Formats: sequence, C-alpha cells, structure tokens
Amino acid sequence: MEDIDITRRPEFTTHLSRTKRLFSDYGVAVSGISISARFAVVNPVEKEKQFDEARRNMKLANKLEASIVRIYGGRVPEGYTVETIMPVLVENLSG
Repeated sequence: MEDIDITRRPEFTTHLSRTKRLFSDYGVAVSGISISARFAVVNPVEKEKQFDEARRNMKLANKLEASIVRIYGGRVPEGYTVETIMPVLVENLSG
C-alpha cells in the first residue's frame, strides 16, 4: 500500500510550494489537517513514534497556514478499558 502519511508525500515535502500554489490558484484554503497519530499508547517506543508523527504534521500544518490539527486517540490497548486508558491518554497529550 502506498504511504498515506502526507508528511512523507512529495506533494507536501519536496513539491510543497507547487501544492500551495495549486491551492491558491483554485481558491482552496486549508483550515486544518487530520492525522492518525495515536496517543492512547503505553509502550514508550510507540509513544515516541506517535509524537514524531504529530510533530511532523504540526510543522506541515504551520507551513499550510492551517490552524487545526485533528488527532486520533487510538484504540484502547489490550488489558485496558476506556476508563483505565483515559489517564494515560491525558498524560500523553499534556506531557
């Protein structure tokens, strides 16, 4: 499957200026981007991977002048419930 992480796509990396020009030429304003970084994670290595994705997307949002970055909490990890993962999720997002 082709990579759908826009922070790794040429349209939003090496060809970003061309993409922005197309948006402008057609009157398209980017109000926000949606990312699939997950923050309901307990593994420190996975958590850092997800934060890296979030940071890349926040930088891209800034370059696109998009003021909103929508995040995804993620699946409830095995051995947790919504109630027990919620403090972890809050800590991950605030830390």
